[in-house]
Amino acid sequence: ALYLLYRTGGAALVIFVHSLVITTAYGLLLWLGQRLSGSWRAGAFATLFAAALGLNDWNVRPQAVTFAIAALFLLAIHEYRQTARREWLLVFPLGMALWVNSHGTFPFGLLLLGLWLAEESWMLLTSQGERAWGRLRPPALTLGASLLACLINPRGWGIVNYVTGMSAHPIIQN
Repeated sequence: ALYLLYRTGGAALVIFVHSLVITTAYGLLLWLGQRLSGSWRAGAFATLFAAALGLNDWNVRPQAVTFAIAALFLLAIHEYRQTARREWLLVFPLGMALWVNSHGTFPFGLLLLGLWLAEESWMLLTSQGERAWGRLRPPALTLGASLLACLINPRGWGIVNYVTGMSAHPIIQN
């Protein structure tokens, strides 16, 4: 995709689209922060903090799209929990298919889904039967579909060996 952008508009178009992707990611975080806190100031502070943490990874690389996917995942979890609209659940397998082909950090997307499932499980256990077991179904099925979507890559199941090999590599560890 970066090469096609470069062929179409040169380095300027690549940098422009990259800037749009990064800005979109932090814009989603700002919007979600405002929705969660009810305050634009709190949302802006949280977004500024997230931007400070991610600043070192803003270089033009395919991984930039993972910023936007992760922010979209957080927004989709929140929106699904608020509205129960199933359309939000499609974000996850589609996002994982893109993420797994963009960068080796794709397990973080699965981690976000796992944390959502764990939270729903915890809420079920601590509510003493007040919540229906059906609340576990959407995050569990979405996690399963997202795991399957991770197989849509040139390595297939070999992606697991790739990620474990990369995470154990001494240069990456340091």
